[in-house]
Amino acid sequence: MLNKEYFKTFEIAVKKYFRGIAKKYSCEMRRIKDSEFELHSDKYNIKIVMCSENVPIVSVSIVPNPNIYKRLGNKEFGIRYIAKYGNPNLDIGLQEIHNMAQLYSSVEKQAATLEIYCKKILEGDLSEWRKIAKMFKKEMNNIMKNTTTANKLIGKSVILSIGDPWDFETEQGTGILKATIIAIKKDNFLLKLEKIVVFRNVECEYLVASTRYHVDIWDEISKNKPVTIAATVISKDRALGKDPFDLSWWRGGIGLLGDMTLITHPVP
Repeated sequence: MLNKEYFKTFEIAVKKYFRGIAKKYSCEMRRIKDSEFELHSDKYNIKIVMCSENVPIVSVSIVPNPNIYKRLGNKEFGIRYIAKYGNPNLDIGLQEIHNMAQLYSSVEKQAATLEIYCKKILEGDLSEWRKIAKMFKKEMNNIMKNTTTANKLIGKSVILSIGDPWDFETEQGTGILKATIIAIKKDNFLLKLEKIVVFRNVECEYLVASTRYHVDIWDEISKNKPVTIAATVISKDRALGKDPFDLSWWRGGIGLLGDMTLITHPVP
């Protein structure tokens, strides 16, 4: 839950990092409520919001002034999507906030993202807004499609072909493992091995696997193509915990490299 300390830190950080932007681009800074500020201009409004469902986050979005840009509508877009319009491979995630330092840092990063990637809009040029809206719609459709695909994959079996470390196959007698997809988060898979293996005196049962290269993993899997992965062995407690995909604690252990292929026919 957000408290007075959060609101006060949020206000201080917003005023420090966004006041200069407001002055530079002739915007009026407005405090809407404890958790929301706005930079208002004749052509657009920028919303700076601290929201909290499970964990607080700070988000910044832009909406054109409907009185001037009636044809553009009143749809607002987060600046991470606007930034992605000109930089397709850019992935600016929303930072989860667990303390005041992270809150301060998150506001600073959002302000920097706004100035770096949304400069044309800040200068009043919204000529590409419709293209941004089109990209946003396409991305939302892909997310829905991928979510549907992900839901269908839960419980499915995969074959892992481990190529590294070099001694894995030597120690196990094979580099081929069978596993079940337990959960999926973005491009990350939580896998449970069909049989527990012991490698370098460590029991390996649960893995968090992620793609190693920038590929459309959903397209590759749907076509039954092998996907190159990096897999991290995690304990059963972490696998069954709140967020098994959080590997921020990892400081070394068993990591595996190889390919993952969806099983579409019985494997002996």
